[in-house]
Amino acid sequence: MKNPPKKPLGLLPDAKSKAIYEDAILEMLLHETNHQIKDPLALLIYLAETYHPVFQKKQRGKPTRWTPLLKAVLAVEIDNLRDAGVKSRKEAAKVLAVHPIWEKMKPSYNAKSASAGAEQFEAVDKLVRRTEKTTYLSAKRIYQKYLKDSNLNGWYAFISFQIHLPQRLGDKPKP
Repeated sequence: MKNPPKKPLGLLPDAKSKAIYEDAILEMLLHETNHQIKDPLALLIYLAETYHPVFQKKQRGKPTRWTPLLKAVLAVEIDNLRDAGVKSRKEAAKVLAVHPIWEKMKPSYNAKSASAGAEQFEAVDKLVRRTEKTTYLSAKRIYQKYLKDSNLNGWYAFISFQIHLPQRLGDKPKP
């Protein structure tokens, strides 16, 4: 319960007080569920799913981890593949979709397909080029620095770090 009663739980002095107490709890639960759940069994299920850690609903699929910098890094990688001789941005996105580092970013609903995520990668690339040009240029400079030092392993470590970056302050990095 969000606001537990100030009165300690347990035996109440008489039946009238107990009935008032139970009605108050039921009214509080109905208010919490916006009067959409009125069946006692449905209320029990709601309480278990909401407050008990064993029965909480799990979030399905992979969490969204597309930070602006990661989007820009993807666009830089697509540029690098184009410079290496890949025909189009679409083909480059397909190559990255099966790359061991980038496959963690594929959407989970079709992760078994060999080219799953290519459409998403291509869309992210287009979005970065239209809306986040400064971030893209910053990522390009970071890549040029690694390239100048002949440290492409460092570049891939940087990408891997960005992919596994915690989502919120205090989160632990994903394995």
